[in-house]
Amino acid sequence: MTTLFLPRLARADTFYVAPNGSASAPGTAAQPWSLDKANTSAKAGDTIVLLDGNYQTSIAPASNGSANAPITYRAQTKHKATLSNWKNGDPAVLLTNRSYIVVEGIRSESVNRWIYAIGGQHHITIRDCYFRDARGWESARFRGSGDRITITGCHFERGSDSLHIREGSYHLVENNSFVDASHTSLVLMGVHRSVVRRNTLRNDGQKCMEVFSMRQVYSPPRKSEHNVIEENVFGPCVNNKKKSSGIQYAGNKSILRRNVFRDSTVGMNWAHYGGKDGGDDPEAWWTEHNRFYNNVVYGCAQGVQVHVLFRTVNKGGSFSDNVMLNNIVVGKTSKQLVIDWDAIPSDITFINNTIRSTLGQNVFWWLDKPGATEDHEKYLTLAEIEAGYSKYYANNSQHAPLFVDAASGDFNLQAGSKCIDAAAPLTRTTAAGSGKKVGVVDALFFSDGFGIVAPDVVYVGKVRVKIVSVDYQANQLTLDRSISWAAGAGVFTDYAGVGPDVGAFESSPPAGDSLSPDLGGPRDASTHDASMGDGSGSADGAASDAGSAPRDGIDDGCRCSTNASAGGDGLLLLAALLLLWWRRPSATRRRR
Repeated sequence: MTTLFLPRLARADTFYVAPNGSASAPGTAAQPWSLDKANTSAKAGDTIVLLDGNYQTSIAPASNGSANAPITYRAQTKHKATLSNWKNGDPAVLLTNRSYIVVEGIRSESVNRWIYAIGGQHHITIRDCYFRDARGWESARFRGSGDRITITGCHFERGSDSLHIREGSYHLVENNSFVDASHTSLVLMGVHRSVVRRNTLRNDGQKCMEVFSMRQVYSPPRKSEHNVIEENVFGPCVNNKKKSSGIQYAGNKSILRRNVFRDSTVGMNWAHYGGKDGGDDPEAWWTEHNRFYNNVVYGCAQGVQVHVLFRTVNKGGSFSDNVMLNNIVVGKTSKQLVIDWDAIPSDITFINNTIRSTLGQNVFWWLDKPGATEDHEKYLTLAEIEAGYSKYYANNSQHAPLFVDAASGDFNLQAGSKCIDAAAPLTRTTAAGSGKKVGVVDALFFSDGFGIVAPDVVYVGKVRVKIVSVDYQANQLTLDRSISWAAGAGVFTDYAGVGPDVGAFESSPPAGDSLSPDLGGPRDASTHDASMGDGSGSADGAASDAGSAPRDGIDDGCRCSTNASAGGDGLLLLAALLLLWWRRPSATRRRR
């Protein structure tokens, strides 16, 4: 008789660990393992439950999980399993070259780094964790990453470049809070097709977020591109010694929408530079083809800054085709849009935005030479810049947006706001047709969710549909069902009412049925400066119409119509814009 020996089938198990656990214990709740024992023993599908207490050993799995069976480290009680007060240089979580690992609910304070992963890691999930006080640069460091780093529901406080993700695609950073960091709270470098959404970021250390290309010279370059940054709150971010900003941005072909940028030195910083410090090159050589729409920029000394420190065209870099559309800008000073040296006004396209100021008031500041001297700085009104650069600045308006209560962070629009139903189309269809594939002038405004979040719901003309995929090269949207459309039909993201609103929030939420993803806008923008004079706080706007004296350079009494001095009759202006839109190359046509 022949005896057949079969290997023991791997089985997913749950084991318990404790700070005083033993390697010789069975790993039960009553007789837990040590964390070291769990690290060396855990296999695909296993769950390691960390009992309450402070551990002096890193979470450092020796093996990988698998696609259907990750290795999970989970605190039994949220934030009661701590990895804190370490004097050595070990990270709380070590994940270099690991994959399919989940870490959930731990707390780490006063360590060198919270997370350390410097090559080969992919399919890593960190959720519902609390991180505070780290000494090491890039306190949660993901360098040389593969795909699918997911960070959700975590708190990061007082790190140094607190969360840094470099390389890889399909990452998700969602529903996290970031408070104070030396330098920057969140950094993306060389990241593709990833989503950052519904986070709150405030940093009095310097910046809330940075987006760059990889510093190493790749062929082709490893840029940050085709990312979506949406529904976040950036700020406050004020540091009197260092220039602070909501985002210092040098990304490409990406979407920034429905965010709030508030109470910073600079709200949105379009950055482009190179050549001065070779150690940083080429991180900001490319800033092009981005779509910044339906955001609120509030209470910043410089609402939007276009900052070209050193042009890199001779190095193959580019700063071009960055479109700002349907945004609300409420600044503290007349520097609501800053063109900093050696940027020029045509570096940005600024269409159908609302600026909180009076007609005839300076809102643009152009510094065309290094150093702010009277010979080289220019203050421009909206009418002046629209007249001088009509190809890039058009159909913008100056009036109080009438937020519900900006002082407490409610940037919804009051009834009667001129921003309601006033958004321009994001793009238009190229020709009449029917079916599931729709050609559009500019597909860069839309996302299919990259398989990690819900795809966009859009209106093509008056028909509401869901996007299945976006072909950016062909400028084509594939929809979930067949429809018919006319040539030049406007294409919008989801809205309620007659049309979409200007700003980050719809005055009425979209339909909310099974077709629609959650389009609720940023979750929290509280503790705003009540003195901004944005027209909020009175349903009929009477306080804004009283004609009071300007505060911080902003006239509280303005509820003005769209600026007409740059182009005369509104219908003629729209016709001229439509002509310009058709004449421009397909990558830059963007009129709604």
